[in-house]
Amino acid sequence: MRKRFWMRCVIGRRRVHPGAILQEVLHGAEISQNGLANAMGVSPRRVNEILHGARSITAHTALRLEEVLGLSAEYWMSLQADHDLDMERRKLRPLGPRKPLPEIGPSCAFDAAEREREDLQEPT
Repeated sequence: MRKRFWMRCVIGRRRVHPGAILQEVLHGAEISQNGLANAMGVSPRRVNEILHGARSITAHTALRLEEVLGLSAEYWMSLQADHDLDMERRKLRPLGPRKPLPEIGPSCAFDAAEREREDLQEPT
């Protein structure tokens, strides 16, 4: 069952909102929006907004979906994260040519600590 849903997560090159996947799950299981909302203990409006892509799936919702539908919370969170990243990538404009950053990293911090240690060890 999961494999079928994973295959439908991408339309063209665009990731679909997890609500579209949830809608397929509900349709296949013949569960109404109200039925899902009641089983999850949330408002029908919340479910409706998720199904129409107007609301994201939160960790709380993902845990409730896991409890009711049996698909893991990680699955729902992964769908939401993939969708969010895809949407942000589409909004983000290219930065253009970039200047390289100065060398940074552990070696710089190590060099400074090493110089400080040497200064402390020198006899006065």
